[in-house]
Amino acid sequence: MHFIDSVYGGQSKLADEVEDFALLRSDSGVPDDRSSSLGWYGMPTYHLASCVDDADLRITHIIRGQDHLTNTFKHLLIFEALGVPAPQFAHLPLLVAPDGAKLSKRKHGPVVSVTTYCDAGFLPSAFINFLCLLGWSPKNDREVLTLDELTELFSLEGVNRANAVINFSDEAPFDAKAVHLNAEHIRALGVDDLAKLLKPFLSRRG
Repeated sequence: MHFIDSVYGGQSKLADEVEDFALLRSDSGVPDDRSSSLGWYGMPTYHLASCVDDADLRITHIIRGQDHLTNTFKHLLIFEALGVPAPQFAHLPLLVAPDGAKLSKRKHGPVVSVTTYCDAGFLPSAFINFLCLLGWSPKNDREVLTLDELTELFSLEGVNRANAVINFSDEAPFDAKAVHLNAEHIRALGVDDLAKLLKPFLSRRG
């Protein structure tokens, strides 16, 4: 089995190396009319449900986290069984903590919450700029980019393969690059626009 990933390039695996995997979860409940008429019981697993949805919606490109790269071989088998062409796959690097652990809401709490950055005064444009540069580069050493510039310059070919580290600690809860980019975006604002954005923060301070 072989496919070309838009980020990680050619991926190959022998069919015998793809482990058996479930398509339906066993269901001890009473089957509904639809399941009994089809002669099976249980709910579809992620693998089956996502592929059927993609086929039904005629999805052409699937962009998801690098941790799903190995699942692609299973999904290729399902697409083949469904008799539909497989979409183009692109797997993105993961966002990880300084210790290399995958960022998660359960473990890292406010660090992964967008509202944390909003409440701290990060501009949406700066936050998007920061997130884009975590796993992608415009290849021209530019860092401060508007949304229009990011849209124009972005390509899957520019996505990095290595996982991106967000640096934070108890003493410095925000990544230094995020703080730097936010400062640059604030400096680019006109006085009137800056005043409007500052007003809620000043009101909360009385």
